[in-house]
Amino acid sequence: MTGSRTVVMAPIMQCLVKAEDILGQRRTWRSNKPEQLTFLEGSFSHRDNLGQFSDGELRSWISKNADELNRIAAENSFQIRLDPFSPGEFGTLSILDVLALWKAAGTESLINFNGLSYPAAKLTDGFRVLESPGRDHFIIEVQTQSGDRFYMTIADEEPVNDFALLATVNEIDAQPKTNHSSYDFVQFPMISVDHEVDISWLRGLKTLDVQEQPWIISQALQQTKFRMNHLGAHLESAVMVGMRKCLSLSITIDKPFLLWIKRDGVNFPILSAYFDIDAWKNPGTIN
Repeated sequence: MTGSRTVVMAPIMQCLVKAEDILGQRRTWRSNKPEQLTFLEGSFSHRDNLGQFSDGELRSWISKNADELNRIAAENSFQIRLDPFSPGEFGTLSILDVLALWKAAGTESLINFNGLSYPAAKLTDGFRVLESPGRDHFIIEVQTQSGDRFYMTIADEEPVNDFALLATVNEIDAQPKTNHSSYDFVQFPMISVDHEVDISWLRGLKTLDVQEQPWIISQALQQTKFRMNHLGAHLESAVMVGMRKCLSLSITIDKPFLLWIKRDGVNFPILSAYFDIDAWKNPGTIN
């Protein structure tokens, strides 16, 4: 995906938590991709924070029938669909729905970019303009009636992937900020997004159930809708996950790899090697 990009982790996290209704509580998930490890050590390590969403904001379902989950997704106006489950498989669906109204409603406006006009929101109250020593661009903080806070700042560059976006946002958010009170109003573009998000990085994530049987995520889908104007913003994001039992937990080296050999009493590797595909051959014999 190029251009606009969204990262909404809460419904992904909730799908894994909901899977524990069948697998057992507090499963240990095992990664086999760097993105999965980043997710487990980052967002998913804060799974207890999901309790900060109300039951109406974050809902989830679990079923051994993909059609049932697909029907619920359709009833909530989402187009993503799981493939049919084989016997023994199951899936989860999670929907995040957060509506935020600005603390002080604004007015409709226009902004110009590259000679074209775009619909925008103009706020004269209920905002702060912040400055961070590490940024060339100001940060706008908009307050909402619910207490949530929205932050906006011009991007220095387009993020290369979802995790680069998340890392950039976390870095900016962690920086110290000072308040500027001399601005009469702020403007920002209105937004309307409805797209399917590529969360294929989640496929292959594994865990053991309470009987020590291994399970793997075989399907992972996400659709996110976000709308923002002069009155507020509405975020809706659905995630669907399919789980199947696998024969065993395993790791496959399927890319160029490093190998080294050590021996007790020898303070250096007997062999240190990097093996690319040119060396991936059947030797016939090792005698």
